[in-house]
Amino acid sequence: MLGGVVVITLILAFPLQDVIRKTVVVPLAYLWWVLGVLYHSIPQVVVWILLIVLISLMLMGSFASDRQRKRPEDPKIRPASGQVEGLADNLGKMRRSTYYRWKVANQLGRLARDFLILRGDRAGTKDLSPLTGRDWQPSAPIDAYLDTGLRGSFADFPNQPWRFRSPEPTPLDIDVEEVVNFLESQIQMRSTTDERK
Repeated sequence: MLGGVVVITLILAFPLQDVIRKTVVVPLAYLWWVLGVLYHSIPQVVVWILLIVLISLMLMGSFASDRQRKRPEDPKIRPASGQVEGLADNLGKMRRSTYYRWKVANQLGRLARDFLILRGDRAGTKDLSPLTGRDWQPSAPIDAYLDTGLRGSFADFPNQPWRFRSPEPTPLDIDVEEVVNFLESQIQMRSTTDERK
């Protein structure tokens, strides 16, 4: 490409030589001559005074205090949100898409799994078996919700492309408050059992 530009420039250089001389070279030479005449017509004392004033202004600007200079503000870094704040944020976004409904179900499913591990009903976090344990008897919708959140994916329930069609029901459609109430009852049952011992 560069070679093509050079070839075209060489081909056009000779026929356009007079045009370039008249439109570019002569006006630039005239401008240079006028600037030289203006420079020589100004007394040297004025030129030196202007230079000293300009240098003085530059020095005063460099010695100015930090308060007078404007520094750019540091961008405010938002602190990382904790689990509770993240859950609250996702609860607020649940109506937007299936992803946020699944994200809440995932967080509650992990909470239920961790609670069962704490009780000694599960081996560890790598265990992907259904949630079971002593006195663990959730209703079928709650069990499906927690299982979907823990072992499922939001990709299993894509968003509906047509808004005027009613969406197909999913395990994620349960009221989150029911799930939270069940988990709270399990935790309270655990704390009363511990108090009796």
